[in-house]
Amino acid sequence: MSTPQQPGADHVGVTLTLADEILSFDAILAAATDQAASASPGDENRYHTLLAPRFLTWSALFVLLDPYCCPVNIPPDDPGHYPIPEAKTAEEIALQKRSVDIVEAIVSKVHAAVRDMSSGLLSSPHPTRSEGEQDDKQRRLGMFCPLALDAVYCVMGLYCWLCQEGGDESFKSRLADIDGFLSAVGERWGLAKEYLSLKEYHDDAGQLGLAG
Repeated sequence: MSTPQQPGADHVGVTLTLADEILSFDAILAAATDQAASASPGDENRYHTLLAPRFLTWSALFVLLDPYCCPVNIPPDDPGHYPIPEAKTAEEIALQKRSVDIVEAIVSKVHAAVRDMSSGLLSSPHPTRSEGEQDDKQRRLGMFCPLALDAVYCVMGLYCWLCQEGGDESFKSRLADIDGFLSAVGERWGLAKEYLSLKEYHDDAGQLGLAG
């Protein structure tokens, strides 16, 4: 069984290099998405084909870097844990700042994508909506790749924490966007409902933390 890697200059360098490689891949996907949108406006299949791997890159970056955004919360045996802030080297501080910047950018991208899909893809059902319109909604939902939901869940958990920490009203509005999106996608993909059900866990954990 391997032992946990201890933080240090090598570990910082490897982490940042991996993050940069994933960011480079995301940039390639972003360019391909823009090119596809220009070449074939309204081509939803192409859009969703490229959207899924973008969500996966965002999820990978979140999992890689989120622990370094607040090292005090990391278990003592895990890489990135520091008993006191003064123990951090300049490289480790740079990793924390870089992690925060990247995670903030990812959160904004995920939320923007959710808003875009919610407005153009996941319209709320209406009593007068025809059967054909309902079928079209299900077709659109079917194009969405459920592998993308992990990134949405990561952002939901972060927004829950920010709301519990007394964040401004904009975080509550963004959390509501995520909730609505997962609920709508849950009509087609059960995994979305499972992720949404975990919101109760985040709420309970937050209350315990506040009580403590």
